[in-house]
Amino acid sequence: MNNSAHSEVQTRPMYSLFTQLLAACSGSPNPPEKASQATHDLPDCAALNNADDTTLVNIAQCANTLQRTLYLGTSAIGSCLALAAPDALDGEQCGPATVEAIGWLFAELGDLSAISHHIEATANRLLLSRDPQRCSGNMAKASKVVKQSRK
Repeated sequence: MNNSAHSEVQTRPMYSLFTQLLAACSGSPNPPEKASQATHDLPDCAALNNADDTTLVNIAQCANTLQRTLYLGTSAIGSCLALAAPDALDGEQCGPATVEAIGWLFAELGDLSAISHHIEATANRLLLSRDPQRCSGNMAKASKVVKQSRK
């Protein structure tokens, strides 16, 4: 990698942040300093085991909303970039630092999306194990909301 102005972004901190936060919430006396950045293991969501049902529902809903925002925002950025490219008036193209920054942004957005999906799935799994009827009702409501938001 080159030594551009954005080279400090290359650490991919999203996994490390969530791993440390979840470890701290679980009461772990020594949260890990860094998550495995080579394999991008998903964070351990053991801290969610102690959360009450209302908190789990809120976590799952927030994670789902975050995922939808990331997907729609990423799509919008892609559309804007595709439409803006042929309209460059002065013939300049994005410089290497700009392209690198956009690349790292998309990498972090992908990591955030994967982590939020993992947290949502863990929260829903815990809710399902506690009360199968209540959880399936919430998922049916969430599915209805998603279908309505697509119209």
